[in-house]
Amino acid sequence: MNRFDKFALAIAAAATLLCARETMNSGIFYVEAYSLTRAASAIGILGWILASYGPIALAALPWRWSKRCRLDWVLHLLFLPGAILIFWAGNFLMLHVIGAPDFDASIGGPVILGILLLLAAVGGYLFAAIVHASTSRKRPAPPDPAALEDIFS
Repeated sequence: MNRFDKFALAIAAAATLLCARETMNSGIFYVEAYSLTRAASAIGILGWILASYGPIALAALPWRWSKRCRLDWVLHLLFLPGAILIFWAGNFLMLHVIGAPDFDASIGGPVILGILLLLAAVGGYLFAAIVHASTSRKRPAPPDPAALEDIFS
């Protein structure tokens, strides 16, 4: 596990602990209020996991795959649309189970962690990409002092 994986794991764990109580309370509310079946609850939980942890998991893939690919910048450009797509898919599953058309109808409870982790994944990915680009850029070699003496003499 490299530094980026550890950073992503720490962000996911911190956000999960920060939002765990709210998520559990809203999950219990939806199961009781809408009398969801076990299958519907499982689909809702799958959607919650996908929306919450999908973008963080997706953030690690381009870094690993870019080592094997010549056009690594294409993988990095596809991260943002992929992360948003995964979040929307999980969000759709969660909201479809309770019959809510959008975020506002769900009182926001189960969706908040997913939004927080999506923002953390995008922010962390952007930060890592900037740091990687600035440290891996080839710097020009310093000029040879003997050549400078010839120029100025």
